[in-house]
Amino acid sequence: MIVTKVKGFGLADLRTALLTHIVISGHAGSAKHGRDLVCAAVSALSINFVNGVEVLCGQDLHAEVSSGWLSVSVPSNECVQQLARSLVFGMSSLSQEYKRFVKMVLEEEVS
Repeated sequence: MIVTKVKGFGLADLRTALLTHIVISGHAGSAKHGRDLVCAAVSALSINFVNGVEVLCGQDLHAEVSSGWLSVSVPSNECVQQLARSLVFGMSSLSQEYKRFVKMVLEEEVS
């Protein structure tokens, strides 16, 4: 199972939440290696987020990336926040559509 853990402030409304950290871990296991469309969707969303931040926001992310793992601290820059929210919305959609393979965990930060 792929688990997306999102930390931030105001997570009750993801449209305006301040995201601080995102971790995506695991493997979907919905099909054989190389044929897993759920895993491919998660990979596409993740890679698009990292590349989008670098190209569209002009900012390098401090991200840890390996097979089945993405951990990123999300800067408060509004451009990065918008792309991070887009990633979270995409992962949320996948978790609703493929409940057996993708899980979303929201963890509210305490100030």
